[in-house]
Amino acid sequence: MIAGLALRNSNSSIRKSVNVHQKLDERITHAAVETAIRDAGGDLVATCVLFDVHSGPPLPAGKKSLAYSVDFRDPTRTLEREEADEAVARIRARVAEELGGELREGGGEARERRPV
Repeated sequence: MIAGLALRNSNSSIRKSVNVHQKLDERITHAAVETAIRDAGGDLVATCVLFDVHSGPPLPAGKKSLAYSVDFRDPTRTLEREEADEAVARIRARVAEELGGELREGGGEARERRPV
């Protein structure tokens, strides 16, 4: 699931929640998924935080779901949504190819995030 797109003005970051869902074998580690996310997202990945783990129904036996919140940021300029979307597409491909995972589609409306 790609959800929670948010924009900030100063040193703009774009946050997307990325769910690795259903086709992820339960033997795949959090470290392996985080490495795939960071490698595929490149220098734009500012943070990658695991916020949910699920196994059991309705997932098939031997499968699990891991959900990550990923912040994309460039310290020198404001990112465009398209840049974050491209990074997410690379993450989808990497997780599918290397880990056999599937990222669930849909979710979340864009909203502005203001600096605190």
